[in-house]
Amino acid sequence: MYLREALRCCRDLEAEVGQIYDELAAQHATDLELKALWTELAQDERRHSRIVTALLAAEDVQEDDGPFVVDLRPRIDRLRKLLHRAYKSVRAGIEPAAAIELATFIEGTEINELFREVVELGRPSLLRLLGQLERGIDGGDPHFERLQRWTAACASAAPRCRSS
Repeated sequence: MYLREALRCCRDLEAEVGQIYDELAAQHATDLELKALWTELAQDERRHSRIVTALLAAEDVQEDDGPFVVDLRPRIDRLRKLLHRAYKSVRAGIEPAAAIELATFIEGTEINELFREVVELGRPSLLRLLGQLERGIDGGDPHFERLQRWTAACASAAPRCRSS
């Protein structure tokens, strides 16, 4: 699995956890404190998803898929299956104590460790992108400058600028 795919998967996992918490907030809407907890947790998971999305965007600027990351696929697959089962349980209706136990279990899995790992793996892409932006901002417009040199060459009747 290449980094780009790992980032996509991790983004989706974080979004799925957010959906579980959104569903719990809707189910427990009459308990304002519990609803606030689920809403806050859902917002945190959506923020995690957006962070990974930003890293994915930085990685997409590169011309390759990033480094090969060997051990992530099995971990991602395990988490995906776990979240699928958790979402099914939540959709069927779940009491507050069981919901808190489920959320504690989810947060106790390796999902947060995986998030930290992919953020760290994506950091070099972000730094490369920032460097490219700095060079682009400080370096003027290289396309325009190259074209100006060609314009000057053609104005001096350089042979390659004449029609054949």
